[in-house]
Amino acid sequence: MPVIADRPVVEKIAEALFDRLQRLVAGRSSTTVASEVIRAKRMGGWTPKNLQIVLTQSDPERNEELSHPGNPPAMAFDIRFNIRCHVIPSELDPTAVDTYINAMTADVINCITRDADWYNFGGLAVNSQFDAIEQIDSDGSFDGANVPLNVTYRVSETNQYEVRA
Repeated sequence: MPVIADRPVVEKIAEALFDRLQRLVAGRSSTTVASEVIRAKRMGGWTPKNLQIVLTQSDPERNEELSHPGNPPAMAFDIRFNIRCHVIPSELDPTAVDTYINAMTADVINCITRDADWYNFGGLAVNSQFDAIEQIDSDGSFDGANVPLNVTYRVSETNQYEVRA
């Protein structure tokens, strides 16, 4: 893929979220030091690891209520980012797997919301909010949880690279 000088607003939000999650790899959290943070690729290309975070996104959905007229109009979108936290403790570890999941999901939320204006991603988003944490059922390979984050952003109808107020 060619190098793109500028990126669409939604990609800038995803990159900002990814960068915030990298704080856990760097050991800047209270309890969890993540092994890695990855964004899923088309063909997968990753193997589940203990304390791994996989960031994915859903399809953006129009938010007519927060769109507004103009020339060109400003279109609002809601997008859900799924922050999947994987834990694979040793079989000899006496600690309950839920203890690791609870600490990891709490640290994910803390590292994302560390800044006072965390919800607008440096002016790229209108608002952000977390949904209820979803447990990932163990299929024998790993346990974990998904921390869903819904982000609302607004762009010009004719330019997905332009943030609109």
